[in-house]
Amino acid sequence: MKLKIRVIGPLVHDIGYRAFLLEMAEDLDLIGFSARNMLEDDEQLVLGLAEGDLDTMDQFRRIVEIEHPPKAEVREIIIAEYRGTVGGIDAFGRKFSARQLRKGISSIIRIETMQGQMLHKQDQMLLMQGEMLKKQCEMLEKQDMTRESIEKTGHDIVDELKATKQYLAGEIPETKQYLAGVVRGSAQSIVCKIHRAKQDLAEEIRESAHSIVEDVKETRDVISEQKLSMEERLDRVGGDIDQIKTKIGL
Repeated sequence: MKLKIRVIGPLVHDIGYRAFLLEMAEDLDLIGFSARNMLEDDEQLVLGLAEGDLDTMDQFRRIVEIEHPPKAEVREIIIAEYRGTVGGIDAFGRKFSARQLRKGISSIIRIETMQGQMLHKQDQMLLMQGEMLKKQCEMLEKQDMTRESIEKTGHDIVDELKATKQYLAGEIPETKQYLAGVVRGSAQSIVCKIHRAKQDLAEEIRESAHSIVEDVKETRDVISEQKLSMEERLDRVGGDIDQIKTKIGL
């Protein structure tokens, strides 16, 4: 007895339907079997041919009508008697296994290439993060150096004022009052300059700190987005691997 099986639906290709039918045929020891994917009116179709004795073919018919791969979306199954030639099941099994193995190897190579690209991109992101942290450390070191420079300048000015006072103290009495006024004016001017310098430095430090914080936030946001993108791609890679396993019958 020979049968023609037509499985029609939105999703019957690339989900292991032919492998499923072949496995059922082998379990029932059919003498002939073949299956191929086709399109009919823009809809997916699996066309199968099977040959065996009457009782075995009745069992095969019932299995095909009731069971199907987990991810399949089937609209209709049409089974009818067939009068043409059906190829041997062993020959089809060898050809099918070879095709699925070739497709699986190509998919694995493609996935490995994608993984390599993703790892390279991740390395670039880590390198960029390291450069940002290095920049932040350099800015902090610059702030420390500027602070130390201001403190040293202040000490030098104080020392200079002390030396000036000592010098003036030993000058002629008639010029003491005049020189004391000059010193007071100079001291006030110096204090005002120091105050302005401190204000300018404080503003520069605040702006630098704000810039560093914004850079770090931006880097963290970029890294978070890349991490989410990589997780999504890894999920898709996992899905591809599951499909490959299904295609090659694993």
